[in-house]
Amino acid sequence: MTRNEKLLIAVNALYFLGGTMSGVFVNVYLYSFTGSLTEMTVYAMIRFGLFPLGFLLGGFFSKRTHLAWTLTAGLVIIIATMGFLLTFNEMFATHYYFIYLVGTFFGIGEGMYWFSVNNMSLAVSDKKTRGMFIATMSITNTTSTVVAPSLAALIVNYAPTETQGYLIIFQVVIAVHSVTAFLASRISVKANPAPYTLLDKFDTSKDPQWRYVMNTHLLFGIRDSITLVLTGLMLYAAIGNNGSLYSKLLIGFAIIGIIASAIVRKIQTRKNRLTLYTYSAFVLFGATMILVLFPNLTGGMVYGVLNAFAAPFFINPYSIIVMNAMQDYTEKGSVYGHMIIKEVMLNVGRLIGMAFILMFYAILPANLYLPVAVFSSAIFAPILVLYANLYHHRRDALKAH
Repeated sequence: MTRNEKLLIAVNALYFLGGTMSGVFVNVYLYSFTGSLTEMTVYAMIRFGLFPLGFLLGGFFSKRTHLAWTLTAGLVIIIATMGFLLTFNEMFATHYYFIYLVGTFFGIGEGMYWFSVNNMSLAVSDKKTRGMFIATMSITNTTSTVVAPSLAALIVNYAPTETQGYLIIFQVVIAVHSVTAFLASRISVKANPAPYTLLDKFDTSKDPQWRYVMNTHLLFGIRDSITLVLTGLMLYAAIGNNGSLYSKLLIGFAIIGIIASAIVRKIQTRKNRLTLYTYSAFVLFGATMILVLFPNLTGGMVYGVLNAFAAPFFINPYSIIVMNAMQDYTEKGSVYGHMIIKEVMLNVGRLIGMAFILMFYAILPANLYLPVAVFSSAIFAPILVLYANLYHHRRDALKAH
């Protein structure tokens, strides 16, 4: 692999290390103040609803400077938000609505980061090497998700209280993101200064492939909402709100994920990619339903094992399919407009899924709304792969004809 590919893999692995620690424990930390899944859903809607703004800012600055600097700026915003959590943590007990401010800046910073990473991934790889590049990145990212809960478990175990442990975790995350920002600044990928448009990208009537990309992101986003908001907190509740046990389980699940990622890297080909994608989607759906229907340690264990093993078989094909499609648009000029609008569609899907949670909370009994809300979003994993099969079979038939 090239120097840029190796650096980008290292940057993403470090981001996942810090992001896994903060993503899990920020949610748990904030949940300890609100005690409400619906409040956490509103927080997530604000956070992910502002991803498109981060992408817009990323596109604006990337026309004027290197993509690496835009990525670094996103990380700086994330670091500043973590610093706010550390500095003003006592205020959350009486002013829990500050979590919405946290969600705002996390969303903008993460949006800028992912805009830069997605464009850099396209720039440093090509269709011939992309499968190996994505698979290697998946393994290193999953390895980070082993190290993250291991380190978090040590911190929580030896801290005087769980809350103080969470605050120490935030300090570690700031240090990790600082190193990540430095490494990111070493990647030499020039931005594309060519002009791009946005509103016309919502018109998919003349481009079947672009319509497929947009619909895929919408469906993936609806399914992704459950992962981003509920499954981590449901697992945490299922094991009795035990932070130490939670960290240990995440370590075990992450090891399973590494093994699965290595298997994907070895067996995935162009011919079987869609098949792996399809079967894994149904496994992920079943695992999520087990967690919500059996909210105990056994249900949490079954969910964790199935989800950890199936996720790489689902995410890797999805990433390759989308990146190969986006590669075609890089050859026609600036891809920034396409990149921004597809992320808008992804986050619209996430907001729809989160709206399901709030809607069913408002209209259904307390013992019923959660299973219904989870089903309504989790079912979009099978819907997504069925749509993918339909599109690819039609496309291949047209090519053969």
